[in-house]
Amino acid sequence: MTHREARIRWWEPAPATLGEAMLFQTRPEGLDLDAPYDATNHPGYADHHPPVFFGHYWNGGEISPERPNAVCLDYSVAKPGGLLVG
Repeated sequence: MTHREARIRWWEPAPATLGEAMLFQTRPEGLDLDAPYDATNHPGYADHHPPVFFGHYWNGGEISPERPNAVCLDYSVAKPGGLLVG
């Protein structure tokens, strides 16, 4: 899988499935998002870590923090109707 298709949800502390571990711009056909995710080297971001703001993940849907201390600022701002969150 290339960088253009998915990104790791590094802020998730313990994703159990591919769907919990990956953020897709376009959901790939035939990929089982309920498949187990081998998280032995998943970075995670614990609640006690300092707040972090990040972008270039082209999020979608309702605007809300990914975690209490992790917030995505990029909601597809370059696409028509996209939002830049601040």
